[in-house]
Amino acid sequence: MTGNPSREIPGAPPLPDREERELVTSLLDRNLMVEAAAGTGKTTAMIGRMLALLGSGACRHIRHMAAITFTRKAAAEIRGRFRSSLEEACREARGRERENLESALENAEQCFIGTIHSFCARILREKPLEAGVGLSFREIDDLEDSRLREEAWNRFCARLFIDDPGDILGRLREVGVRLSDLETAFQRFADFPDVEEWPVPDPAPTEGLFDRARRELEEYLNHISRLIPKLPLDPGNDKLIPELRRAVRVVSHYRLENPAELMEALEFFDRGISIVLSAWERGKGLSRETAKEEKNRWERFRRETVRPALSRWRETRYAVCLEALNSARETYDLLRREREVLNFQDLLTAAARLLRENPEARRELQARFTHLLVDEFQDTDPLQAEMIFLLVSSDVTERDWRRCQPRPGSLFLVGDPKQSIYRFRRADISIYNEVKEIMMRSGGLVLTLTSNFRSPPELVEWVNEVFSPQGNGDVRPSDVPKFPAQATEFSPAYVNLVPSRIGPREEGLRGVYRLTVPPEFSRNEEALQYMADRIARFIRDACSGGLTLYRHSGNDGSIKTGAADPSDFLVLTYRRDDLAVFAERLHDHGIPCRTSGGQSLNRVSELQLLKLCIKVVLRPYDPLALVALLRSELFGFSDAELYEFKRAGGSFLGRRLPASGLDPETAEAFADAFRRLEEFRRWFRTMPLMAALELVVHDLGLMLSAALRPGGEMQAGSLAKALELVRETQDEIWTGSQLLGYLQRLAENRESYDGISALSEDPPAVRVMNLHRAKGLEAPVVFLAGVSGGGNRDPDIHVARGSRVTQGYLGIYRETSAYSRTPVAHPAEWETVSDRERAFLEAESLRLMYVAATRASGACIVSVREGNDRHHPWRLFYPYLKRAPELPELSPSVAAGAAPAAPDRQAFEDWAREAPWRKETVLRPTYEVVAAKRHALGHREEEPPGTAEGGYYLEEISIQERGDFATRGAVDSNAGPHSPSPPAPHPPYTATREAFPEDESEAADLQGTDFGEVVHMLLQAAMERPSARLETLALPFLEERGLDPALAGTAASLVRKAMRSALWKRARASARCLTEVPFHFLKKDSGGVPTLVRGVVDLAFLEDGGWVLVDYKTDRVSEDDARKRAEKYLPQLRLYSEVWEKILGEPVKEALIYLVEAGRLYRVRRGR
Repeated sequence: MTGNPSREIPGAPPLPDREERELVTSLLDRNLMVEAAAGTGKTTAMIGRMLALLGSGACRHIRHMAAITFTRKAAAEIRGRFRSSLEEACREARGRERENLESALENAEQCFIGTIHSFCARILREKPLEAGVGLSFREIDDLEDSRLREEAWNRFCARLFIDDPGDILGRLREVGVRLSDLETAFQRFADFPDVEEWPVPDPAPTEGLFDRARRELEEYLNHISRLIPKLPLDPGNDKLIPELRRAVRVVSHYRLENPAELMEALEFFDRGISIVLSAWERGKGLSRETAKEEKNRWERFRRETVRPALSRWRETRYAVCLEALNSARETYDLLRREREVLNFQDLLTAAARLLRENPEARRELQARFTHLLVDEFQDTDPLQAEMIFLLVSSDVTERDWRRCQPRPGSLFLVGDPKQSIYRFRRADISIYNEVKEIMMRSGGLVLTLTSNFRSPPELVEWVNEVFSPQGNGDVRPSDVPKFPAQATEFSPAYVNLVPSRIGPREEGLRGVYRLTVPPEFSRNEEALQYMADRIARFIRDACSGGLTLYRHSGNDGSIKTGAADPSDFLVLTYRRDDLAVFAERLHDHGIPCRTSGGQSLNRVSELQLLKLCIKVVLRPYDPLALVALLRSELFGFSDAELYEFKRAGGSFLGRRLPASGLDPETAEAFADAFRRLEEFRRWFRTMPLMAALELVVHDLGLMLSAALRPGGEMQAGSLAKALELVRETQDEIWTGSQLLGYLQRLAENRESYDGISALSEDPPAVRVMNLHRAKGLEAPVVFLAGVSGGGNRDPDIHVARGSRVTQGYLGIYRETSAYSRTPVAHPAEWETVSDRERAFLEAESLRLMYVAATRASGACIVSVREGNDRHHPWRLFYPYLKRAPELPELSPSVAAGAAPAAPDRQAFEDWAREAPWRKETVLRPTYEVVAAKRHALGHREEEPPGTAEGGYYLEEISIQERGDFATRGAVDSNAGPHSPSPPAPHPPYTATREAFPEDESEAADLQGTDFGEVVHMLLQAAMERPSARLETLALPFLEERGLDPALAGTAASLVRKAMRSALWKRARASARCLTEVPFHFLKKDSGGVPTLVRGVVDLAFLEDGGWVLVDYKTDRVSEDDARKRAEKYLPQLRLYSEVWEKILGEPVKEALIYLVEAGRLYRVRRGR
């Protein structure tokens, strides 16, 4: 049978799971659930099943098959491997089987292979009305959804201050809760739209509780007051003494008769405290026994008074907090409906609802998709499981997915429950266990694959030793976490891996090694730097010829040898914050690397500098930001120069140069800096935001600066990606303040992104990633790196899915720092609920370690920290590393932190002699930049007055013609591109606002070019969002340009005048409509430097026959001067049309000049 995944090699011993592997491709009329342990070939098994279904004819056509996975990367891998396996199977098959496979190969693109979310989106697009979604809905990813949640939360908060019929604000204030305390909880609450109930159990009675707490607090404070005079002035490292001194002062600020303030005062005592016995002996009459007594007194007060009172108080708060969160989620749901966007949960919910409530639609989709194969099923969540089982159910009227009986042979699930590590993303091991029961109950079969083809025997045996419940002679199973021998609701059973890798005897680096951080590196930062340098040096030496590796071929368990290159190494960390340290050290040693799951884009220095510069440009009243920018590497002023500037009478607030007192060179440097900043500000006032931003990046040389840093291709590529992210959000960014806000989000890591390379082809690179990103990956050498992490925070949510009704329990916390938080509210019995959730999280932590240990196909190097190892992420492995060798040094290297060699004097003198020449070369311009309009109008000045521009002329569209303008659409007999008088070609629909100042004639606009820019931006907004409130939108535009806010009505009325025109209606009805489209092209002059010509097209829309280009002009002109003013811009439209056609390769059928204030419309004509 084609596609047999047994992977046996002639002469090799039979695989222990041979029968299970054969059943994958032979038992086609049974539903199968395959539990494939790490490295056992689950993807190969899935592809083998697909080929067997097609070759046997069990699946009659490839379009009836859907292969679903949970990441785009995994989908791309399956798609590529399936195609190549299908081609190979066609060559080997015979007879009817070959005919079936060849037919499948011819129609391979009809097989759905993708993520569960894209599969749901496809279903919804086919049946949007039945599913109750908008016809033009758009999918949004997690980051856009996060921004939408933030917007919804802000809208909800603003609404409460205006209209709060339920008095939520007042009730929150009464129990001492601020809205900001609930924002993080709202993000978590919104992750679970499928939770049907959020129970609010009645809290226990509080009669007498607060009075008793107040009385006991006052008694303890009296004791502390008597103790304070005896306490030593120098507590050393003792933590209790300073807290006792603070306690009386802190509590004195609260009104203890108010329950909310009383509870806030008690929170001060809800913390663990350490003592140093010797410090107390320095007090007056105090001893070590006193220290122990006071520590016990603090802990007893905390245990018997503080914690019970706070727990009861938080239970009392829970109901109003939950009411606020429900109201906020309604705002969030409404916002998504208004925008017609669906997040990932919406896609699943809508698809499941369609299948559950519409039997006819379900029947049609079942006929379309007869065979469903699901990869990585251990990562499923309840909505995904519901959608899958409804789709394969034999009874289309069954609404409860748990009672569905899958059609025989219709469902194939593959995964490894020991790698279920995404509970924080709603993946639930309970759902996996429930599905397993349904499969067995409905006649399906559960198979187990144990033959590991990835790792060498030594590593496989070590993994079994670590995780098997049997343990070994050195470590008792009761001493360390282990998988259970029998599955529980929290954890699957462990099944021993069987080494099955085939090949020659392997030498060199294989098995398990230690990388020990010496005890002298006791601080986390020092230990991390040591480890990063040690790993970077090892990889450098290995890639320089110091190491030969054995690579797993990935298909049949065989291995191949070869010299090491950077792609052979994978560095895994527990904490995302550590990734940048390892990436920087690798770059320092000249080793290319790619990070994943971190913030490499957010850490690019040039992005931070760009944010600072834009802040100074848009906020000229912020002198501190200006000083920071001048001190930065962008301008490079020293502290001494800044001091001299200020002492000489200069002003940073007004950017005013001193009249005297500065040497000429320094004065000129300040003058140049201020001129450039003012130029940047003018760009932002006269150009589209994105165009201005790109010019600033170019003028500052940020891209070049990024490229010259270590790892420059990643630095430059990441900066380019950041600009692209800004460009993608420009529909949401209309003001400079919004632009600065988004740059701050990126620079401050409130939106995290991985970097990308600026090179078209990435060189082999070390992969550096967060552990959660590593599942499904492998590498010959894997480093388990990092010095802290591991462990679980207190649970903030528990979802109980065992009953018919899904119930959620939420713990609400106030974030006090990156690593600490304070409870705000929780339901009654929260301790019991959170203990249950903690059991799930602890079991998942063990599975995460299993993922880490099974990534290596050659050697797994585990970092070990001597001494300070309490929070070390890999401490689970410590008992099993006693016999592991230390990672060897491949070649002598300079020790980490050693002083660099002194510079060569002759080399320095040579550099100094060349410095003037180098400076002159750097300052010599290599190209010029000019605005497209200035470039076009400049040629017009050379022609005698009245000369038609290249045979082009203007034709005013008469009132009568404007009446039927919107209905014509297609070109008339005189307007075709090849007619005797065709219209000039025009650039696509974009707003024309160049990066340079308008000419003097346009200064006669209503309020000059600034007001014209406001009108341009409102025209763009109105075209994209016709229902926008133009007056409201105009206010920030006017404010940024220093214009009177009263002009908002004038600007809005001009735009509405344009919106009533036939031209506007024609553009709105077109097949494609674009606004504010930037373009540039290079013009090479024979005698000088090349010139980069930049421009922006105001409006372009596509009709039958070609593009129509429109240029708005906001000039104030008289009736007599209108035509003359329009003729002035004719060369500009001609240039735009020619550039548009050249760039797009599509014809421009018509070019129009629209004088907005005068209401005149002119068509550019060719030939008179």
